[in-house]
Amino acid sequence: MFLYIFLIALVVVSFGYLLIDLIKRVKSYFKKQEEQLDKIIELLQNKDQNI
Repeated sequence: MFLYIFLIALVVVSFGYLLIDLIKRVKSYFKKQEEQLDKIIELLQNKDQNI
């Protein structure tokens, strides 16, 4: 009985770590996308100023 409780707790903890890792990856992906958009906007603004 104790073994089942231990295994269930282990599964819950590992899923928790996987979820945290997934959230971190998604945040970093969106941060990179945002930085790229900022660069594109800056380039477009510079292009408008040069005209």
